[in-house]
Amino acid sequence: MIRTHTLGFPRMGAQRELKQALERHWRGELSPAELETQGQRLRVRHWELQRDHGLASVAVGDFAFYDQVANHIQLLG
Repeated sequence: MIRTHTLGFPRMGAQRELKQALERHWRGELSPAELETQGQRLRVRHWELQRDHGLASVAVGDFAFYDQVANHIQLLG
């Protein structure tokens, strides 16, 4: 059996939903809680999409709202 995996998955969404949500948040039109909810929906949708396309392991821990490098610096010190 061949097992498939990707090292990451585009986080913006098919219609760039994360970009739009971030811009709405920065303009004060979306609360932090609503932004977090949008991010969670995207993560779940992306995990399900990878699973439904037959990946043996889905990418997790690669999501960032804005800057992935800053996230890793904060995580790793």
